[in-house]
Amino acid sequence: ETMRMLLFAFFFQAKARIRVVARSRGLGDVYKGKQVAIEYDLGWRLLAAISYQESHWNPDARSPTGVRGMMMLTRATAEELGVDDRRDPMQSLRGGARYYKKMLSRLPGSIESPDRSWFALAAYNIGLGHVEDARVITEQLGGNPNLWNDVRENLPLLRQRKWFKPTRYGYARGDEAARYVRNIRDYYSLLTWDELNRYRVPPPRIAADYLPAELNRGFDAM
Repeated sequence: ETMRMLLFAFFFQAKARIRVVARSRGLGDVYKGKQVAIEYDLGWRLLAAISYQESHWNPDARSPTGVRGMMMLTRATAEELGVDDRRDPMQSLRGGARYYKKMLSRLPGSIESPDRSWFALAAYNIGLGHVEDARVITEQLGGNPNLWNDVRENLPLLRQRKWFKPTRYGYARGDEAARYVRNIRDYYSLLTWDELNRYRVPPPRIAADYLPAELNRGFDAM
């Protein structure tokens, strides 16, 4: 019961935080993601969740490593994707959507949905090569390299020399990639729940709701 209460508290605090950020950034920029999602055949909530994780929907966001914009693209990735101005929300969202779709298309065909989406997100964060290294380690340890839950457990091993030294792509902060995917899945769930709740049909009324107060008191006494 205590755990359930804590989960509910986290859920509503996170939802409120997302709404505050949306208002402060301007809903125009946030919901430009809907247009871009349609262009690239992506769910707009997924694109919104990715950009929230990357920059909290801040088009001027910048990290110490030089990535910037709503989708936090590196300069090299931006050039590859044809993004001239990483601070332009539409360019950044389109670039991020293209990059995500690229990761999705390059995954092995043996990975099925919905796991395919989670692998693509991890590749967006740390690169496809490191994700493939984690899949190899997972298979070595007897797990299923096509299941996100199995690979997620082994991503942190890419920090350990014993495990990353024999790999093709070497050291990576795999634990951060696992956290990255989890956060996006949580934000996606919050955005989906909020949308469903907005249009939720109220439960059917019971007969007592239509009765005068005098009659209801009579029924309560019975």
